[in-house]
Amino acid sequence: QPIWTHIIGLGALCGVYFGWVFVGKIITGTYVYFFFDVQEIGWESTLVSVGSFLGLTTTCESLIPALSDYVVD
Repeated sequence: QPIWTHIIGLGALCGVYFGWVFVGKIITGTYVYFFFDVQEIGWESTLVSVGSFLGLTTTCESLIPALSDYVVD
């Protein structure tokens, strides 16, 4: 399967996780991680944090198959 299908799927799952984080905030009154707290760090920093999380996740997802060629069984 093409790597893009995995990256898109992982990005969608990250989006679902972000939605779940905000639902958890509504239910419990607190965020799991401080960088999701908009009142504490502001919208700009929250968007950068979410974008960085998504970018790092998809980058790692694309690097793992590439690096698996170098793993010795």
